[in-house]
Parts: sequence; C-alpha cells; structure tokens
Amino acid sequence: MYDGDEWSDLLRSVATIVVILAASHEDEDDDACDELGFSVPQVQLSAGMGYALSRRLTIGARYLYRHDRRGNDIARLWGGGPEATLLFSDGSGTVHPFVGGYLLFARGKRREDGRALAQGTSMGLQTGLRLMMSEDASWLLQWGFQIDRFPDLVDAPLQSLGATIGLGLRLALQ
Repeated sequence: MYDGDEWSDLLRSVATIVVILAASHEDEDDDACDELGFSVPQVQLSAGMGYALSRRLTIGARYLYRHDRRGNDIARLWGGGPEATLLFSDGSGTVHPFVGGYLLFARGKRREDGRALAQGTSMGLQTGLRLMMSEDASWLLQWGFQIDRFPDLVDAPLQSLGATIGLGLRLALQ
C-alpha cells in the first residue's frame, strides 16, 4: 500500500470536484453543459459485480440508478446489464489505468408528465485509475460519457447525453 501523505489531499480534491458538478444552478440558461446538450446528474449510484477472465480483463454486470435534476427529458433512470473493463497494466504497482464500457437495459420516468418510459438503453464508456490500498481493495477514480435513449411511440425518441465523474470502492474476493 502507498504510504505517502497525498491521499487526504487527493480525496479532498475529488470530493470538491463532485460537489461542484452536483451543485444546482439557479439560472440553467447560463450553464455551458446544457448549451452543449449535456446534463450533469445530481445523483447517480451504481454497483457492479465482475469476474476476472485474466489479470487485465474483467466482465460482469452493473446496476445503475440516476435522479437527474437538470433540464433534459428524462427525470429518473434505472437499469442493469453487462459491462467489461480492461486494465492497462499487469496488476503490479499501486496505480492501474483502465477503460471500460457497459450497456444497460433501462427504465425511466419522463420529466414533463412523470409518465413511465418504454424500456430503453443506457450506454457508457469510462476510463480512470484504480488506486490500490491492498491486494483486495482499491479506490476507483473514473470519468466517462453516457448516452440514454428511450423509444417513444407518440413523440420522438427521448435521449440524454451525460459526462460522468465518480469515486468508487472496489473489493476483490479471492
């Protein structure tokens, strides 16, 4: 385990970034993210389980819940599906860069009228760092891109784009 003094500074910096991104804006018209068609969700929670096919490749399943307070058409989203993660290291050392992706089969609620949406998809790509605390535990710092799409038989399909940043904990069972 890395015994440097930077852990508290690193965690404080990540917490600050998460708070800034999650803060509500009084005037959404001035939000650069909204102008680009992206939304920053207030709360997004996810959990996953995986099986290591090798030291570098893990496949598994992910479940996600998001309560989005921004101005897009999808107020809530939840769903689950497959995911894969590839490490760009051999597993030695304390910092392991990774890239991954997932395809979730999702349900949601429409913001305008609270109506339940037909089953849709949420696809995501993510990259980040796995910071090892021990052989079986690590912090995950990750950022990514997410696109959600729900078909709608009456109106045009509903879609939202999102940039994500996250902090997670990974536990390995041997």
